[in-house]
Amino acid sequence: MATTIKLKSSAVSGQAPSLSNLDLRELALNTTDGKLYFRKGNGSGSDQIIDLTLITPGNLSPGGPYWDTDGNLTINTDLTIGSESVNTTGTSAATLISFSATTYRTVECTIQVTKGTVYHSTKLLIVHDGSDTYMTEYATITTGSSLASFSSDISSGNIIVTATPTDTTARTIKIQYSLLKT
Repeated sequence: MATTIKLKSSAVSGQAPSLSNLDLRELALNTTDGKLYFRKGNGSGSDQIIDLTLITPGNLSPGGPYWDTDGNLTINTDLTIGSESVNTTGTSAATLISFSATTYRTVECTIQVTKGTVYHSTKLLIVHDGSDTYMTEYATITTGSSLASFSSDISSGNIIVTATPTDTTARTIKIQYSLLKT
């Protein structure tokens, strides 16, 4: 189904379209204020003008998505998504992420290790019972040999996910994770 979208514009500060001058499938742009508007509805009388610049993850719905001070995205009260990047040059275990064992029960991680032109990707699924962590590694793909091993543990009330490089050559380890609350 092809739909034509029309664009109207204004350079007058504070000027917003009204229902009488914005049809369905039309967008209005205020170039001075940097605002974009559309008409929500079906033309039946209950339509409204929506200012798209006012829509943020935090106001999509009560208890809706928001970013915390660490840059993690909380989707709802039970799910938090984040990512980290660690550069290593030794064979000592490097902490990839650490999170509260009291707040979170389960974590799923996608990990990418890069050493020059050799790559290693894997997934981890971790759950804990308050004393111990239980981890499985799966979906591992490498373009050469393995570049790191991974482990999890509980320490001082936090779940810690670590990577231990296989040699001392510099590498970057990126991790994307999803945390589920207890």
